[in-house]
Formats: sequence, structure tokens, C-alpha cells
Amino acid sequence: MLLSIVTVTKDDLDGLINTYRSIIKQLDIDYSSLEWIVINGSLKENVKNYLNTINIEFKYKFISEKDFGIFDAMNKGISFSEGLYIMFLNSGDILHSEYTLNKLFLNINKYRDKIIAGKARLIYDDLTEIIDLQPWVCHQSTVIPKSLLCKYRFDIKKKIYGDLHLWLRLKRDGLFDVVRINEIVCDFLLGGIGNSPNYIWLRFKERIALNKEMGIKSKFIRSLLYNIYMYSLWLVFGIKTYYKASFFINKKRNLLKIKLHLPN
Repeated sequence: MLLSIVTVTKDDLDGLINTYRSIIKQLDIDYSSLEWIVINGSLKENVKNYLNTINIEFKYKFISEKDFGIFDAMNKGISFSEGLYIMFLNSGDILHSEYTLNKLFLNINKYRDKIIAGKARLIYDDLTEIIDLQPWVCHQSTVIPKSLLCKYRFDIKKKIYGDLHLWLRLKRDGLFDVVRINEIVCDFLLGGIGNSPNYIWLRFKERIALNKEMGIKSKFIRSLLYNIYMYSLWLVFGIKTYYKASFFINKKRNLLKIKLHLPN
């Protein structure tokens, strides 16, 4: 088994269906090299009933039980997976095109034992932005060797930055070996805990704590002022203006980081 796609969901049937449809419409791939694993963190029947009705030509399994959050669920996906590589395509995330997996398989075979990172397209209403999160990676558009994930795992105490915490630990140990490909791998809709202005202070608090844990010097005042500005922008002008400003600022900031080789 070459690739396991792990999808984490919780009562998001519509999002899960969109993710599923994007997987089954992939062209020019060997489906015997693919498996889909769904981790459903709920005991409600709607998602479970749907998962029991689908009949697909590649290996597929799901588990429905309560968990301790997204990173606990992602760890369960790692445990259930049989692929040499794992991709986390969570509920509502979709593969960008019908040839996305074909391109990923070609790169997996070319760059063995590497983390392979593509780009992600963020979507909010009619707004779009393509990102790669350099110098880090976006987990929705990244293929990771299972051997790394089995050794490190995600910290289930993290609510938002469990993926960044993992990248930082890999880099600390000299294992953040990334091949970047010029392909948009996934599309995902904004509005969740990782980007919504509703959770801006939760993100701020966890990021400061993460920096302290990993021995990273925090630019506390600058970060605080940025969050106050973005939060105020949301309150006064609404969420669409918030995302427009976020796209613009992050693009400028990331260009500077890449140019100067600064940490995220």
C-alpha cells in the first residue's frame, strides 16, 4: 500500500461527502495503491449510516467513536493506516483536480522517504488564496512517510497548532526533509478553528505557549498588536474583510520570511 488518505470528521456529513467525491473521481491511478480511512469523532448515526452505504473499489475503513480532538483523531488514523505514506484530507477538504493523486504518486515514487509538500487553495465565498506555508507545510497538501508519524505523533493536548508542533520537533531532530512541488494539492473552505476570527485569542494563547515550549523567542507585543488589529477589523467590517486582510498580510510576511530565511 503506497498512500493512506486519512479523513477526520465530526458530524460534518456534507463536508465528508465532498471529500469522498473528490477521491473517487481521481484519474490515471492504481487504486490498489490507495486506501481511505475515516475517523468519525461522533456516535451520531448520520455519518455512520452514510459510511456504511458507500461501496468503493479501493481499500476503505472507518471508526466512529468519541475522541479528544482533531489531533487525537489524526493519531488514530496513523494507527489504522497501512500505507507507506499518509495524507490528512479532513472533512470538507477536497483534492484540487482529477489528476492530483496521479501527480502525488509520481512524486512519491521519485522522492522516496521525503516529506512531499504541495500548495493549498484557501476559499472563502469568492475569495481565494494559494498558500504553501513556507518554511513549514500545510498538512492538507502534504504527504508524509508513515515511519515519521509513527515515531513522533501529534500532541493531543494541542487544539490548533499540533501540526506546527510536529514540524518543529522534526526540524529540531534534523528530520524535516521536505520536497516542495509546484502543484495545488487541495482546496479547503475557511471558517474553522484554525483560521476563524472567533478563535483568534485561542490561537494567540496556544502559539505563545508553543513558542515557549519549543524555546522560540516570541515577538509578543508585535503578535498582540497584530491580533488586536485583525480582531478589530472583523468586528467593524466583517469576516470577508478579515480574510482579505489576512491574505494580504500573510503573503507579504511569508515573502519576507522566505527572502530572509526567518522562522514562522
